[in-house]
Amino acid sequence: MEIADVPTASLAAVRDGDKEAWLALFTEDAVVEDPVGSAPWDTPLGQEQTGKEAIGWYWDAFTKHQQSFDFEIHFQAVAGLEVAAHATLRTVFDDGTEGTVQCINIYTVDNQGLVTSLRSYRNVTGHGR
Repeated sequence: MEIADVPTASLAAVRDGDKEAWLALFTEDAVVEDPVGSAPWDTPLGQEQTGKEAIGWYWDAFTKHQQSFDFEIHFQAVAGLEVAAHATLRTVFDDGTEGTVQCINIYTVDNQGLVTSLRSYRNVTGHGR
C-alpha cells in the first residue's frame, strides 16, 4: 500500500466495522495516541495504546457504542514516511446522538508501509464515549 492510501484505508476500516482490516494496517509494536493528550478512555498505564492487543482494546472501546461512522478527508500531505490527513469524522451512537469532529491524523509507516504510529489531534467534546 502506498503511504498516501493509509488514511483512507484506516478510516474506511472503521466505517466498515472491520477490526481485522484496521489492525492489519499496524506493526505488532505500533502506537496509537487518539486523541493526543488525555481522554476518558486512557489506560491506567498511559495515554497511548502500544501493541496490537492494546490497539484492539482501543478499537473495542471506541466502536462499542457506534451505530454508524463516516468520514471525509479534506486534505493530506506526505513527507517521507509520514502522512498527515485533515478529516471530518461523523458518528451516530446507539442512543441516536450524533458527533462530528474535525481532526488531523498523523500516520507514520515503516518501509513495508505498515503503520508504526497514529496520532490524532482532535477535540473529544461530544464525540466518543
